[in-house]
Amino acid sequence: MHFKPQSQTIIVYKLTKGNKQPKFHFRMCGTLQSMVKNGRYDGRYVLATSRDGLFTVHAREERSGNSYKLDKRVKLYVCRNCLWQEDYDGYRTANKEQRTNIMENFNLGEFLDKEEVQHAH
Repeated sequence: MHFKPQSQTIIVYKLTKGNKQPKFHFRMCGTLQSMVKNGRYDGRYVLATSRDGLFTVHAREERSGNSYKLDKRVKLYVCRNCLWQEDYDGYRTANKEQRTNIMENFNLGEFLDKEEVQHAH
């Protein structure tokens, strides 16, 4: 599986919302590797074309377990394991409060712009 082609970064996110808010991923991090290894990747994650951090997700009704698509796009936070792997903004050496701040202020559009510039050289 090629997750990151040479010319672009691929963004994936979990389609169905469970008890936790899903996160989006920009690297084949430990979370995604584990999902692939355990056969839980295919059908659960989708490619995203969003640059604004807003994604269409499906939610599951607690009592019936029925799945439905949300009417509006929702903000998802970036995966902390992706931030760790990339060491985005010094994530690895940051304290807990700083890491939360880095995650909450991650701007997908800015990140993708930087990636495109790096791959252009």
